[in-house]
Amino acid sequence: MKFIFYFELTPKLKKEIEEIYPQVFGTFDKEKFFDRFEYHKKFMMIMAYKKDEPVAFKFGYAQDRDTFYSWTGGVIPSERRQGIAEELMRRQHDWCIENKYKFVETRSRNKFPEMLALNIKHGFKITGTFTETDGAPKIIFKKELV
Repeated sequence: MKFIFYFELTPKLKKEIEEIYPQVFGTFDKEKFFDRFEYHKKFMMIMAYKKDEPVAFKFGYAQDRDTFYSWTGGVIPSERRQGIAEELMRRQHDWCIENKYKFVETRSRNKFPEMLALNIKHGFKITGTFTETDGAPKIIFKKELV
């Protein structure tokens, strides 16, 4: 498994995202997804590759000076339950510590129980909830980095 960090949205990375995201989540609103890159300039993205093919990703950005927001991530179905998501999280948090962030925040829905369990297993605390515009409840997690 090869892990590559990206700090800008290159044409190659954009193409890989367009291929992998629908495999992970089923649907993909490209415009909404890529618009986020216009509003948040300080991105850190990790892609996991198996035999040079993207199989997983973890994206986030600076929320403020102290907090890194872990925005989205996932693993394609054929590669799940092999520890890839956990390794992506570990690498993301190590990078955050190296870059002087004090906290990592993320959000998830109840329909992703594996992600909820992974967050709690790795020291995230539930700090709140809210309802999205589509009516779906979302859970806010925050972790203090050491």
